[in-house]
Amino acid sequence: MLRTLFNTFAVILLLSACAAAPSLQTQMQTLGHHAQAHGNGQLLIVQVPAADNPISNGMIIASLESGSTSNAARQITELLGNNIAAIGIVGNSGTVNAATLKRALHDYPGQSRAVIYLLGQSGEANAALQQAAKTKGVTLIPIAQP
Repeated sequence: MLRTLFNTFAVILLLSACAAAPSLQTQMQTLGHHAQAHGNGQLLIVQVPAADNPISNGMIIASLESGSTSNAARQITELLGNNIAAIGIVGNSGTVNAATLKRALHDYPGQSRAVIYLLGQSGEANAALQQAAKTKGVTLIPIAQP
């Protein structure tokens, strides 16, 4: 029984190591390729910090959704205000990236013509983010994590 438990734990550790987020360099290259494909040669990148475990990331997301802000959200809000043409958002957690962008869009009071490349978010959560971006005049381009 103990050996089975140990083997199961070892397999879980091995799988979690294989599922680690891609490196920052890989993420930046992916965004760069997408930006060039859409005609946005100059891209400012905001790195959103995330924890190494889903419980801590859940706490970060809950904090952002309850009204707290973060340095990354403030940076995005600032860039939206400066009418930067293209903004890339990278990080180790697509859900934390999305929650950070949602907070930044909520906090931004005006309209912007920015194009935002969001790495790692897909599915139904995108619809809400797309709508939030649209109300601020922002074009959101979600990109799957490489």
